[in-house]
Amino acid sequence: MGQNQSQSTSVKSKSRDSAPPPTANGNGSRKIISRTPSAASINDRPLNLMPIDKLSKILSSKSQAQEGVNGITLKVFTQNLFPRYPLFAEKLFAYFLRLAKSKNAYLSNSGFKQQAERFLAVLEDDKVHHILVQMFAGSDENVTRDDMYSLFMSTYHVSMDHYSEGPQMCVAINKTLTAVIESCFLKKTSLSCQYVVHWIEENCPRLLLTLHRYAVHSLATSYRTLETHETDLAAGITFVVGVSG
Repeated sequence: MGQNQSQSTSVKSKSRDSAPPPTANGNGSRKIISRTPSAASINDRPLNLMPIDKLSKILSSKSQAQEGVNGITLKVFTQNLFPRYPLFAEKLFAYFLRLAKSKNAYLSNSGFKQQAERFLAVLEDDKVHHILVQMFAGSDENVTRDDMYSLFMSTYHVSMDHYSEGPQMCVAINKTLTAVIESCFLKKTSLSCQYVVHWIEENCPRLLLTLHRYAVHSLATSYRTLETHETDLAAGITFVVGVSG
């Protein structure tokens, strides 16, 4: 009898060892927790945004009708998205072309959607600075005085044109920007993009954010007015590019 009791105790012990560990709900089942992607991987992943898809179709249709191009041209891009800021439109369009590795002077529908979605997905300030500086530097890795002047002047126009009290202007803007650029370049004629980005982050970290937000707003919402054929083609302020010294 003692032997039977010992065997029974051994079986119960093995049964407990082989049972799955208890969980919070006490039913003994295991819960599998899926791995959540990091914030970095989410930000680097292009967004699938319906407004961009609609915008792409509208711009492509206009490019086909106006210029006979099966894609999106600079002229249509500028007239319908940034009619008041042609220089910024040119820089942004050229930036999209480079990233899309297009061999043409126009963007394909898929190329435009991919680059626009990636542009809208940028949230971090340091990435915004890097993108805008590279955008105005073009294919070169160095930034000239004129490049920086154009970038800052674009930001100035967008900011001053959208005051709640109406468009504003500063009569000393050219002198102000020249002084700012001189403090960055000193006696040099060009600097690396990395250096300029670092200088901006150290001295005027919020200066370029308005320009990026305006571009995001235009890309994300312009399809609404374009669908109803209410495009605002009012001419804006002409940019004056050039820095003496």
